[in-house]
Amino acid sequence: MSLKDFIKSKIPKSILNYLKKIKKSLSANKLSNIDRFEYKDEKKIKDDIYEKYDYEGPLLDLFINNRNQLVHKWHHYLPLYERYFKPFQGDKKIRFLEIGVSKGGSL
Repeated sequence: MSLKDFIKSKIPKSILNYLKKIKKSLSANKLSNIDRFEYKDEKKIKDDIYEKYDYEGPLLDLFINNRNQLVHKWHHYLPLYERYFKPFQGDKKIRFLEIGVSKGGSL
C-alpha cells in the first residue's frame, strides 16, 4: 500500500470530499499571472524607496517595471545590492550564490 493510499484510508470520506472541493475552488479562482500583485501606484513605491533609502539607481527601475516574474523584495535590499555588487558588474569571472526564499526574498 502506498503512503498516499494509507493516508486516504485513515481520513474519513467526508473530509476527503471537503478537501477536494477546496482544491477545486482554489484552482478555479487562481490567477495565472502576477497582475494581482502589481503595485497600484508605482510612483508611490519609487518615492518611498527614494525618501527612506535615498536610492534611485538602475535596480529601482528594474524592480518597479518588472512584469515577467513576481518578486517579493524588501525595499532596502535595492541600495544594498547596488553598493555591494556594483564592483563586480561586468566581471565575467565571478561566481555568486544567493539563497532565495519564496518569490525572490533573500537570506
